[in-house]
Amino acid sequence: MEKFIALWQHRYRKYSEIFLTYWAFWKTIFRIKWIRLRTGKPTVGILMAEHLGDIVACEPLSKTIRDRHPDAQIFWIVKKSFRDLVAYNPRVNHIIEEPNVFFSILITEKNPFDTLYNLHLSNRVYFPLQKRLVNPIADQRDLTIHNYLHFGRLGEIFAASAGLPLPDRSKAPTLHIPDEVQSRVDALKLPEKFAVFHTFSNQPVKDWQSRHWNQLTEHVLNAFGPVMEVGLKGQITNSSPQFRDLCGQLSILETAEVIRRASFFVGVDSGPAHLANAVGTYGFLLMGKLVTFEDFNLYTGGYGDGTNARIIWKRKGAASELTFEEVWQPIQEYLMGRRMSDFMAKRIV
Repeated sequence: MEKFIALWQHRYRKYSEIFLTYWAFWKTIFRIKWIRLRTGKPTVGILMAEHLGDIVACEPLSKTIRDRHPDAQIFWIVKKSFRDLVAYNPRVNHIIEEPNVFFSILITEKNPFDTLYNLHLSNRVYFPLQKRLVNPIADQRDLTIHNYLHFGRLGEIFAASAGLPLPDRSKAPTLHIPDEVQSRVDALKLPEKFAVFHTFSNQPVKDWQSRHWNQLTEHVLNAFGPVMEVGLKGQITNSSPQFRDLCGQLSILETAEVIRRASFFVGVDSGPAHLANAVGTYGFLLMGKLVTFEDFNLYTGGYGDGTNARIIWKRKGAASELTFEEVWQPIQEYLMGRRMSDFMAKRIV
C-alpha cells in the first residue's frame, strides 16, 4: 500500500509540474505577443538560464544582440535564482523566469519571438519526460559538454552556440549593481581594506582542501589584514575578529559588491570568480585539470590575459591537489609588492 501511495504521489507531483509549466509557458506567450502588439516593436529572446558564471560571461553578448536589434524588445530567460544578474542590464527590457528546463524546451520548440538566441549547449535535460533542450547550431558545430573547453573562453563558446560573432577577449564582462545593493553592503561596515575568499564550487575536483584554506587565512591575516569568506557555504574556521564568514548571508549582487570593494580575491574556478573579473578586483584563481581538460581559459579581460589576475595552475592534476606552498607563494609575492608600493607612495607624499 505504501508503494502504491508513493507511486501516485510521484505521478501527481510530476503531472502537476508539467501542467504548471504549460500554464507558465502560455502566459509567457501571451505576454510576448501583448508587448509586441503594444509597442509595435520586434521581440528578441536570449536563453541563458544558468549558471552564475555562464550568465556573467554572456553579458557582452547582450551588447552584440542589442546592436543587431536596436529597436527590439529584448527578453532574457533565466532561472529565478540568477534573475538579478540580468535584471539591471540596460540592454534588456524584460525578464522571463524559467521554472524548469521543460519551459525552455517549449520556448525553443514553439519560438514566440521574432528572433531567439539559445546560448546553451544541448546538454540540459528535463528528466521527468526525458526531453533534452536542443541547440541545433551548437550541434552543427559539434560543440558539446565533452569538448567545449577546447573551443575557447566561455563567452566565445556561448556566442558560437547562438551563431553570434565572438566577443572581444580583451574586455571583461560588466556587472550592473544598483544603488540599493551598495547601500545594503554599506550596512555591513566592512573594513577599509580586506581580502575575499571563495572556497566552494559545484564540483569537488575544483575545491582546495579545508586545512589549506585555514592555513592561508592565518597567513593572510598576519601578513595583510582582514579576510571575508563569501559563497553559499564556507569551510574556513577562524576565531580572529578580523575574519568574517559571510557565507549564505548575501545575495548574488551583494556578494559581487563585497568582492568589488576587496583589495584582492582568492577563489576556486566558480561563479564568484566571474563576479570578481566583472567588477575588476585583482584575483588569484586556483585551477587544475577538469575531467579530460588539462589546459583551458574560461575568462576574458584581465582574468583572461593575466593583467588583473594570477591563475595558480596544478599542471597534470586537479586544483584540489594544489599544495599550500603553490598557492601561498604568489600571494605572498603580491602582498610584498603591495607593501612596497604603499611605502613608496607614502615617501612621495
